[in-house]
Amino acid sequence: MLRYYAEDRSGKRFELKEIYSAVIDCDVSVPADSLKIFMAYNRRAAESACEIVAEDDGRVVFRGKTDSIVSEKSAVAQTMKINARSLAALLLDNEAEPLDYNTPSVQLIFRRHLTPFGITLADGGRSAMNGRLRIAKGMSHWQVVESFCRSKYGKYPKITADGKAFLQGLPKNGVTLFGDGGIAYFSIKEKRNPHALITGVRFKSSKNGRYNSVVTNTNPECASLIRQRYVDVTAENRTMDTVFKMVENSNRKSYYLQLGCFGCRLGLLGRGAAVADSAGDTLDGLIVRGVKFSEDKNGAVSVITLEKEWS
Repeated sequence: MLRYYAEDRSGKRFELKEIYSAVIDCDVSVPADSLKIFMAYNRRAAESACEIVAEDDGRVVFRGKTDSIVSEKSAVAQTMKINARSLAALLLDNEAEPLDYNTPSVQLIFRRHLTPFGITLADGGRSAMNGRLRIAKGMSHWQVVESFCRSKYGKYPKITADGKAFLQGLPKNGVTLFGDGGIAYFSIKEKRNPHALITGVRFKSSKNGRYNSVVTNTNPECASLIRQRYVDVTAENRTMDTVFKMVENSNRKSYYLQLGCFGCRLGLLGRGAAVADSAGDTLDGLIVRGVKFSEDKNGAVSVITLEKEWS
């Protein structure tokens, strides 16, 4: 099993014992990872646990603030449930100051929107984004960081378990092979949803204009389909990023592959992947989109979700 620790308001750490079950869920397109622990009642944890850390052989695979602690007592047992989210949740839960940035730099975004929450920078350099970045009233720090990354790199940012911000997305770190000659899996599930595909999005970029421009989905699965949408990018809360997200999300929903593997595989998130079978066939060009790790008295299992890497 992983080892789980709690930290109180002063930063003192203590180990959580008698864990009945635990689940850690992470996804490259979801800002904050989540942790759920079901365990025997621990008074110190119930009263003072502010942060939860999970380690796999000394490597941090989760760190986050507690969202809720529920203690229950019955005639036969005293138990408690702890829910926590990773450090990215701090960016989601805090509103950013409304203002306009003119060609904001990586360092400016880092200093104003990541540093205050104890997050360090893993990539990005010192260059600046072209154009303006408007922070509207009600935008969270996460929305600011995401908007910056989407505009500058065309990528979704991700904050890792140890608090490092990858503004250009998690590095692929080569290709991890599953199946024959690689990481063994005990189950596989493939799902195709061609109905989810959007073949193109027409948009207008001026209030009095028409929907004369189009972003076309280059996914080969769109070849025999016609499924179009319209977006007014001059409307409030609509930008060109809205258009690209619609296309990307349709590709993501159209296909995925899920593998069941023994052990903790949380470190594979974002990596390139390929799946081989006993017949010698290999499906490559995949990315590890999500990992859901769970453990209880019966052992530890990771459900790994793979998606195709669309260009």
